[in-house]
Amino acid sequence: MTRQELDETFTKYYEELVRAAQRRCKVVDDARDLVNTLFIRAASGTEYLGVPHQHIRKWWHFRLRDFIGVDTKRQKRVRVAEERFHSNIGEQVDIELTEAAGKALVEGYWSSLTAVQKTRLRQRYQEEGIPLLPFMTSQRKGG
Repeated sequence: MTRQELDETFTKYYEELVRAAQRRCKVVDDARDLVNTLFIRAASGTEYLGVPHQHIRKWWHFRLRDFIGVDTKRQKRVRVAEERFHSNIGEQVDIELTEAAGKALVEGYWSSLTAVQKTRLRQRYQEEGIPLLPFMTSQRKGG
């Protein structure tokens, strides 16, 4: 089959292929998308060159079934990955930090605070007897 014959047979069997795809997809637009994607993949390859004329229609249907099977497996993998992701949202994870990593984390948080928030935390730590880390000291002179 030549490229021109590929185009002609695709046009000839298009509605038939859409109906076949619709039995699997249930939505006409999804079926049309699958069939159009099938054509793009078929046209970009060279497999069609070896298809005898008497088997063109069967070849289109075979390629469609194969493509739908691959697409269905891909959708299932995506659905499983999404379910795993969404089931883990909000789950608290215990992480043991080294002293240096913990200090870096606190220092990063401290640097994001406003001056007023830093002052209030210093006052609260002082009232509760919690020692300040070196980066928590006031940067003002006399503070």
